[in-house]
Amino acid sequence: MEEWAKHFAANTLLNSLTKSTVGQPQGTCNMCAICLRDDKQVKAESWCHECQEMICETCKGLHKIVVTLRKHKITALALKNKTQSEDLQFPDMDEPCRSHAGKFMEVFCLDHEKLCCSVCFATKHRHCKHVEALEDIAKEMLKSNVDGNIEVLSKLAKVTQETIDHKEQTIREINAKKETILTNVSTEIENLKTKLDECQQQFEKTFLKTHDENEEKLVQCVLDLKRYLLTAENGQALLSAVQQKRSAKQTFVTAIKTIDDIEEQFQQFKANYSDDEDNQYEHDHTTILKQVCEKNKINDVTEVAGPSGTIWKLSTHLPSFRVLEHVEQKKEISTLFKKGMDALSLKAEKTSNFSISGSAHQGVFVDSQTVVTACSSPPSLKIYNHNGTELSCDSPIKLNGKPCLFSGSTQNVLYVGCLSSVYKLKIMNREENSIKLACVAEMKVKEDFDVFCIDEEQNRIIVASNEKITVFNLSPIFEVQTTMIPNLETRSLHSLCLKQDRFAAVSGHEVVCFSLSGQKLFQCQIPNVKNIRCLTFDPLMNVYVYSIYEAPSYMENGCCINCGHQFKEPDEYSYCTFCGYSLDSYCERCFSYGCAYKDRREVYQIISDGSNVRLFISDCLDGSFLFFSEHSKLLVLSDGTTCNEYKLKI
Repeated sequence: MEEWAKHFAANTLLNSLTKSTVGQPQGTCNMCAICLRDDKQVKAESWCHECQEMICETCKGLHKIVVTLRKHKITALALKNKTQSEDLQFPDMDEPCRSHAGKFMEVFCLDHEKLCCSVCFATKHRHCKHVEALEDIAKEMLKSNVDGNIEVLSKLAKVTQETIDHKEQTIREINAKKETILTNVSTEIENLKTKLDECQQQFEKTFLKTHDENEEKLVQCVLDLKRYLLTAENGQALLSAVQQKRSAKQTFVTAIKTIDDIEEQFQQFKANYSDDEDNQYEHDHTTILKQVCEKNKINDVTEVAGPSGTIWKLSTHLPSFRVLEHVEQKKEISTLFKKGMDALSLKAEKTSNFSISGSAHQGVFVDSQTVVTACSSPPSLKIYNHNGTELSCDSPIKLNGKPCLFSGSTQNVLYVGCLSSVYKLKIMNREENSIKLACVAEMKVKEDFDVFCIDEEQNRIIVASNEKITVFNLSPIFEVQTTMIPNLETRSLHSLCLKQDRFAAVSGHEVVCFSLSGQKLFQCQIPNVKNIRCLTFDPLMNVYVYSIYEAPSYMENGCCINCGHQFKEPDEYSYCTFCGYSLDSYCERCFSYGCAYKDRREVYQIISDGSNVRLFISDCLDGSFLFFSEHSKLLVLSDGTTCNEYKLKI
């Protein structure tokens, strides 16, 4: 009987919610779903989590009488304008364990961010290093964290409501478009006889089937978003009330449960709508007579799919949830890179190195201890601790081409680009020698790209190749701005770099920097450099270039090339006036100098406006890519097998 009740609730969910939201008079969206099926309009007061629908007080009473419904969990609806919190159902002081009957939550595992009873702790978390009693850890939770979570829930509710409005507007638009198309087609067909009538009937049958499928999908998406909105609003109201009237333990438990509910429902929504697209219609009704005469039919309506951006936009708020200060903190740019700093005062000191995979071509820090590298053969991601230990990880995405990386502004968030897709990954948990990644969202752009960056504040994705820069704005659909980059001689992916509002590349022996609008900001040539391998930006948009430097030589077969005089050994205080390195010989007659280093590996710094270029790191090992760790003040140079770290200081 209980299985029948669940089946009945699942089958009636779409019909009941559809009747209460689409095609009904204003004001029926908060009516009891059970009564609506009986053609009655009764205001809903509660939500049944098992039935997944709103119910009135009478139907709530039926849940207490019918045996198969008595175990259903029922909570009061949180109304937008409700100011009293007395009806909210606060969590019990002792939260029961969902997995072990009769047990209550007693501890919290920081390693996995999970509430645990004594059995959970003994069976699943006994090897975890950071497990604390709820009473102790709840004392560490700051009021600002709860306020932050409330603010995130408020933003989620706002974003969800805006998206619902957009989806409902889309439904109205496609219905209006449907009527327009049918009217235009009918007008043309009136001038034709039997053959046109048959074509009209076939066209309408095909189009209405397509439209019904499209509308049904959109309606279901709106219903799922409304459930998500309800979860966010209920969580916001409940967490606010618990914070004001209950203990720190209850507040902590409520925060954890609310975050889990939001993330679980988001993952379900993402799984159901993985394509993340909206369909619109296109149809040419002006050539119907020609279509009928040539093809004996009216052309079908074309569905044009475009990315809606719903999943990506919702996912931007999920990493903002906070419980304790050290969980999911925002990355802070080091004071070393605060505005007003003189870039010419920066110095670099080599501190350490560690080995990585031999196929790596790019790297980023996702936090101060974790480095992710992109490998091309085969296409893959590899993750290392800062000491060089490789962490095992099952990639949640399939890479069919050469990947590129961008580190998010929130710790534990990593963006991966491959071909025409951008994936948003989140580090879910870490073990001693392993790490777990989850794909939160995916965005597809029109064409393949070489490098990309994410502007999280303006909610946009910027991609670039050696020919053009394209900006995709999400609001909630993509608006495209494309800038062509003419006459750019790039030789590899490593010679391109993109950050926020500018794009740098290697053109021949020069470094060229453009704005996203295509304006050339500066063009800089480094003397005697014969090969520029890679470049990167620091937080203040200064450019760092790794290059092979060719030193001048004035000696041939031990003699001066200017006068033929024999070179002699210099003293220990003789240095090359050109590059500053010690001399291996000099000519006493014409004072020509022979530098001991012919080809050297150097890192140069180019100031953000291109006004100054200077030698930053001398006599480097070979390198193929550079990257920054903004929070730990490190510049890393790698040749694909070894990473050499340089500590930046003033």
